[in-house]
Amino acid sequence: MVNGRRLVGAIVAVTLAACVSRPNVTDLTSEPVVITRFDPSIQFGSFDTFAVNPSIAVLHDVGDAGTLPPDTTAAVVDRMTSNMSARGYRQVDFAERPSLGLQATVYMQINTATATATGTWWGVPGYAGPPGFWGFPGSSYFASWTYPTNLYKSATLIVELVDLRDGSPFASADASVGPPGVDAGDAGGGSLEVVWTAYGHGVADELLTSLEAAGLAAIDQAFLQSPYLQHRGTNE
Repeated sequence: MVNGRRLVGAIVAVTLAACVSRPNVTDLTSEPVVITRFDPSIQFGSFDTFAVNPSIAVLHDVGDAGTLPPDTTAAVVDRMTSNMSARGYRQVDFAERPSLGLQATVYMQINTATATATGTWWGVPGYAGPPGFWGFPGSSYFASWTYPTNLYKSATLIVELVDLRDGSPFASADASVGPPGVDAGDAGGGSLEVVWTAYGHGVADELLTSLEAAGLAAIDQAFLQSPYLQHRGTNE
């Protein structure tokens, strides 16, 4: 929900039809899941220019934030730029007041999956092998070890398109803050709506560290499943 407007989501993983069997877990998790959301009240054909934030932040649920390495950042920026240009939008400098701002963020999470603690299911009705099954109804089970906890890393690449048309000229007391090439203007408010978001999520280090394969493919897929993201007068 942005500025009270309903966002419509479209998820592309595998299309299921009545005559097609449901894919197994391996098929569903072998590639990043790509989700796109957009504001249906926005006329995307009315935008004409865009600029790209040249920095890509990496956020962690544990540890300090950082940025992607320069080479990886360049690859992601180039892929976003090429997709926007292919849709008929023209890239300009920040100083030219683009109508759209394009930015990316990487979010890394540490996840755990822990099995039930040792023995808590023993004796529960329906348990497969109570001691009585073995001929020792008065006995109980024990194990000298605990059951495993699996630790894995998940990564989400978030790409956002921001409507810059209603924003006031950039103003900051700190000249080092703000897009390059834009001088401080009059102080003021203004709403900058995120009108389109793409999420590429996977359980693979490559999605967050190199982005050379899975991350770039996720960007392409996000644009592929967003045919409405098209400058007026260009062909889809």
